Amino acid sequence: MKITLKQIAKQSGVSMPTVSEILNDKGVYSEQTRKKVLAVARDLGYRPNASARAMQSGKFNTVTWLSSTHAGARFMTSPLLDGVLHSLDAKQMQLHIARVNDNKLTDPDYLPSALRHLSCDGLIIDYTKDIPPRFWELVQETRLPAVWINTKQKYDSVYPDDVAATRDMTQVLLAMGHQEIGYLTPPIINDHYSYADRCLGYRQAMEVAGLKTHVVEHGRIPGSQLRQAVCELVKANANLTAWLSYSDTVAVHICHVLEQMGHVVGETHHVSTVGAAISLQLQYLEHYPILHTPHIWETVGQQAVELLLKKIKNPKTRQTSKAVHVPYQL
Repeated sequence: MKITLKQIAKQSGVSMPTVSEILNDKGVYSEQTRKKVLAVARDLGYRPNASARAMQSGKFNTVTWLSSTHAGARFMTSPLLDGVLHSLDAKQMQLHIARVNDNKLTDPDYLPSALRHLSCDGLIIDYTKDIPPRFWELVQETRLPAVWINTKQKYDSVYPDDVAATRDMTQVLLAMGHQEIGYLTPPIINDHYSYADRCLGYRQAMEVAGLKTHVVEHGRIPGSQLRQAVCELVKANANLTAWLSYSDTVAVHICHVLEQMGHVVGETHHVSTVGAAISLQLQYLEHYPILHTPHIWETVGQQAVELLLKKIKNPKTRQTSKAVHVPYQL
């Protein structure tokens, strides 16, 4: 049975307007009265009518995380989600999660209608690659405030500053006395901004130091063949004394190879990576002294919420994107 304000007021011994204001965290009442009303509401099993509140205030106090149905095109990690949730909790807002079938991304009859029916104040969009240009247009047509996460755009996006992060890591290796430093990466021409940006950061640091760059690509190969490919590439570049890797997985493979070659990782040779901030190889990071960038994903999540709240407040204003960078400390 639905619990009414009238029932709470009768059992609390106060008026209905008083109950309404206390339940909506309004008005000036004694702590004793406030606690009594809240206790009665809790004991009776009262649940506020979210729809009615939304109609009254014009706000849902809810953000929707919109992602792809394709695992390779989304990036929902625990630290990133924690950053979003902590920031929303501080604003007494909730997070809903929704997915849109990739086949319908550019369907003008489906997408705008689907997004308009989401009961939320704004969107955090988690589509990181293979995004059809028409998708951006359809999101704009819904007029829902939206921020893109881990996607590099001029406006309304929050993403790691991969240029600065990789430049930092290269400078760390230079400070250790290394001059022959290699950068091992998948193909630079790829479907996510980080491939080109990480390589650029490496090149910038090496060029400022007046040193030759050694960009080594391992190509698009299945994971089962990656270790062997890395082995062959490292051995073919035996003159290099330090390596910077696009990913943590490849960094671990480099360490294996260097040990096989008789080198001591962390002493004669050093390995670093930008990708270890979300490491899937944490057990190896304890075994190998792999240098890696600070953990930034919680900060990315927090700043995504911060940017989205600005969008919600001023929905017609495009917000300058944020590139998140946490300087490396030796």
